[in-house]
Amino acid sequence: LINAKIIIVAFWVVLTASLSYYAIQYENKTSMYFAAPKNSISFYSQKQVNTSFPQLTNTEPMVLFVDDIDGNYNNSQKTTFCEISHNLKNQLKDFTNQIIELTKDKYQEYFINSNDYFDAEQNYPLAKPQFCKERSMIIQLVFNASWDGKKVVKDLRKDYATIFQNSKINAKFSTLGLAGLQKDLMDGTMIDIVKLDSISVVLGFIIVALFIKRIQLLIISLINLLFTVIISFGISYLVACKMDVASFGSAVQTASAVALTFDYSLFLFSKVKSEIQLGSDARRIIQQMLQSSGHVVFVSGTCLALVFLLLMVCPVPLVQSIGLCGFITIMMVQLVTTTNSVAMLALFPKFFLGEQYNFWNTDFLNPKRVQEDQSQNYVMIDDETKENQRCIKKFFTIQKNQKESNVQLSIKGIFKMYIAKKWIPYVGILIVTIISFSFIYPTTQMKHSSDISMVLPRNSETLTSTQEFSKQYGAGMLQPVYLVFNKTGANSLLDQEAFDLFGEMAEEFIKRSEKELNNTGLTLNKSQVIAPFFFEQKLSVNAFKIMNKTSSFAFMLKQVSPNISDMSIFAMMLTPEIPLTTKGSDKFAIFFRSVIDDYRERIEQLGISVNEYARNNAMFDAVELLFASFPMVMGVTAGVIFVILAVCFKSFIAPLRLLFEVVLIYIFFNGINVLIFQFGHANGDDAMYWATIFIMFSICIGLACDYDIFSFNGIYRHYYDNISKCRKAGIKLDFVDCVLAGGDNLLVVMTAGLIMIVSFSGLLLSSLDMLLQFGSCLVIDLAFDTFVVVPIVVPAFSYIFGEANMYPGNRMGGWFGKKQADEEHVVLIDDVPQEESSRKDENQLKE
Repeated sequence: LINAKIIIVAFWVVLTASLSYYAIQYENKTSMYFAAPKNSISFYSQKQVNTSFPQLTNTEPMVLFVDDIDGNYNNSQKTTFCEISHNLKNQLKDFTNQIIELTKDKYQEYFINSNDYFDAEQNYPLAKPQFCKERSMIIQLVFNASWDGKKVVKDLRKDYATIFQNSKINAKFSTLGLAGLQKDLMDGTMIDIVKLDSISVVLGFIIVALFIKRIQLLIISLINLLFTVIISFGISYLVACKMDVASFGSAVQTASAVALTFDYSLFLFSKVKSEIQLGSDARRIIQQMLQSSGHVVFVSGTCLALVFLLLMVCPVPLVQSIGLCGFITIMMVQLVTTTNSVAMLALFPKFFLGEQYNFWNTDFLNPKRVQEDQSQNYVMIDDETKENQRCIKKFFTIQKNQKESNVQLSIKGIFKMYIAKKWIPYVGILIVTIISFSFIYPTTQMKHSSDISMVLPRNSETLTSTQEFSKQYGAGMLQPVYLVFNKTGANSLLDQEAFDLFGEMAEEFIKRSEKELNNTGLTLNKSQVIAPFFFEQKLSVNAFKIMNKTSSFAFMLKQVSPNISDMSIFAMMLTPEIPLTTKGSDKFAIFFRSVIDDYRERIEQLGISVNEYARNNAMFDAVELLFASFPMVMGVTAGVIFVILAVCFKSFIAPLRLLFEVVLIYIFFNGINVLIFQFGHANGDDAMYWATIFIMFSICIGLACDYDIFSFNGIYRHYYDNISKCRKAGIKLDFVDCVLAGGDNLLVVMTAGLIMIVSFSGLLLSSLDMLLQFGSCLVIDLAFDTFVVVPIVVPAFSYIFGEANMYPGNRMGGWFGKKQADEEHVVLIDDVPQEESSRKDENQLKE
């Protein structure tokens, strides 16, 4: 890495520059759309509907809502907004004409359903009467489903603002529909990222600077962070081209990048600081940084990255995208932080390490003059043998050379008191267990929700306009729920009996919606409760007369022609009174399907198939399928991480310790968040968002594994650094001393946890309920792990099991070359001249 320093820096610079454009466009490529998961009811139904009625599945509606909020055009005669005055009608005529021309010119691959707003009597392109109210009007556009909705909405808002200015219409203009909501979500997420960066980067920088006390090194951290965010966003953009990526994922990726970059910088540069205090040369500083802290960063980061990657086993593409993009971000943090930090230190040692480290004036980087001893893994130069021996002597007095702050001395003092009494660790574990399990009841009462409103900004302009639109028109055109009936066979005509049954179903929908959906506000709009459509299938005048006799529901006919002789497909549209972005809307899918199931047998007896088409139902199925697979995901994730931890530490106890920690942490943070958001109805929530529950379990295991490795690493290294020396001297190594040695790193681990807490606390300011819940879970998880589990549970668990923590590793050798390092230390100690091996040195060796 040192010899390739220029290549490494150049590589990251070029890669960052080449992906910067895609990183900027990444948020525009994200989506809030749920594709129907395979083997679900929605997937099968959508496939059938697409075969018989592709016009429905391949289009995307959007409504232009013109609302006179100030009442400028209202009057006592209760005339509609479209008919107030001749002057206004002319303005509206110009306005709609410009919409048609603008859309045709700029978006030729899309089409407008102009029949929906063409007034045939006046020959004006105005809204139809049912699309006009006293102080508002709507214009319905229908686009191909392949359109880039967010970009089009942005252009339409800009261009239509110009149209309004030219037409002098003093009213509010809104673009309603899924595309408008996605645009608001994208804007809200970008605002959240700015808030997050402004808080986490500044506070994280300050915390690491106070601990490292070398501001120069923090410049490397900021450069690493810049490289990581741009590269990971650029790669995620390429992922988004192949699959749907969740819009809120970029905020989670940013928070993870900031937190882990400063966390890993803390571990790497704290080792650099200690080696500088020991007077080590520059190459040894870099070597020890990677050999010690680098191993911890590698193992802990790999575990956390794998936790995200294991989300790929989920059956829902949107969750798979979160896992894949999270994996990319964490791997980039690892690669950039380790390699670029080494390269920057080697390129500018005098600036980052101090005046005495000037590589350019020495033969340090000359491969012809420097011999690398691979077996001992450090530089051996004949002329410096005596100097190396003096460094070995200094190895035994490392603590004397390092200055410890009052905070670190206090933490070590309290830690020694905690371990000094045999009964105290048992009491510590008991108290923590009681605290955690006191939240087991709210944890068991946790409910999940798939409400779209929880991933929308609370100040969403589209959401506000949608609510006003729903009061005046109902929400039918925005998020309708379709039932498609298709009769096949020799006699494929829908007859009187079929239409009577459809009418009975319509009455049942209305009747049961008033009972079952009354407490949610999702009662059906009676004026638009059922709207039957006929699509390019053979429709006869007789069929038209038959439907007129079915007076139980209002209906509209489209594409009716007396020249067509029969009809075999009938589509029924249900429209809720309020939009399905309202809290509790996931209950609509349960109601909708229960009515269908009650009538399914009678419908199929007539040789008619019935299939549903509703985007919200696809999301409902996806979430239900996710939680059905939740035990499998939990088992796979836990199993993989437990195996990795057992292999790394070569210990059977390590996975058991981690399992105990995960149970404590998971119950604690879930219980508190259920009390806040579900029982306490914070921000009006009455359930936890599905993504928070599902993803937080995986992150909980990853973070618990991270901090278990951080905290246990000091115990582990002390054991294997001294066990062979003690065996050679005939001394039994007291494992309590190893546990006490683990307390030396306690301040570093707690500082790292504090950085993570600060980094994710920016999510608490999010305007999205989902990110607010997510941030709350992370902050409580990290606080409990950092300030309770790490200082109390890990050392107590290690103390109780003693040397069994190292079994079977203590019979096999160490971890990642530690056995070799033990032998190295023994050889070096033997090389020290006998006259220097005084009784005092032997005592120091025993200590």
